[in-house]
Amino acid sequence: MMIRLLILLMVLPAGAAELKGMKFDDSMTVDGKKLELNGLGVRHVTKFGLPISVYVGGFYVAKKVTDLKSMLAQGRPVFFRQQYLLSADRDAIVEGWTNAFNDNCEIDCEKAKPALKEFNDLVTEVRNGTVMTVKVTKDSVEVDDQGKPAKKGTIKNAAFATAFLYIFFGKNPPDEKFQKQLLGGEK
Repeated sequence: MMIRLLILLMVLPAGAAELKGMKFDDSMTVDGKKLELNGLGVRHVTKFGLPISVYVGGFYVAKKVTDLKSMLAQGRPVFFRQQYLLSADRDAIVEGWTNAFNDNCEIDCEKAKPALKEFNDLVTEVRNGTVMTVKVTKDSVEVDDQGKPAKKGTIKNAAFATAFLYIFFGKNPPDEKFQKQLLGGEK
């Protein structure tokens, strides 16, 4: 028993959170600013009446938050890390992002729409284990999608930067439980 505990302590890095076998650092430095893991959750979709686990997502902020209002009030950057639990084609992922944008955009949506196309152009086909990260600043969204083929890019559009946050934290989230998990609530 003691040997198993020692092995587990050596394998898991200090300060790491884990969900569904995916490890996320408790904190990271982005643009010279220390960000803390605010919440960790599993994004689900429903197909044929069954919940399907799509990815484990982590949300990093400078100061922990529990709601959209307090998150928008604090400075940026904020950082999202997604690690996929299944394989999915690009079209299905683009459809999900587009629907979430359309269901949740509340401010300057017309200004943000051209940037949604730029964002979707950076989305790739994913496999189990693929990582996608998104850094959101005051006026841009930086994407690093390690799918097939891997793509990186920065979308310079302040309206889209705010709209992107509403995708996860707006009034009509695609997965309410996931939203609560990212805000440090429900486990």
